[in-house]
Amino acid sequence: KNQIEQVTQFVKARHIAKSDPNGMIRACMELLSELSKEDHMRQGAVQVGDVYALLIELYFKQENMKHAYDVLKRMKACKIPFGPYIDQGMRKAIYQALTHLVSQYNNY
Repeated sequence: KNQIEQVTQFVKARHIAKSDPNGMIRACMELLSELSKEDHMRQGAVQVGDVYALLIELYFKQENMKHAYDVLKRMKACKIPFGPYIDQGMRKAIYQALTHLVSQYNNY
């Protein structure tokens, strides 16, 4: 796909986040697949970090911290800096929620 099509797909994914979260996730996964085939050094119209951020925001709003954390781990594995894409407060809340869940599990 060309850059215009990628931007259109990203905007559509962002737009349907509330009405069709599963559709948004599918659109993001397709975009990530397409973007991963491109040269990572080239600055495209849609950045991989933007797509990951969209997924993290959705999972955060759904209070699905495990999935949000999994996406953060994928970003880190891809060497994508969190700062430009994910608010530090959101990252902290995700980490705290997971720490609380692990603590509850260990005390069970």
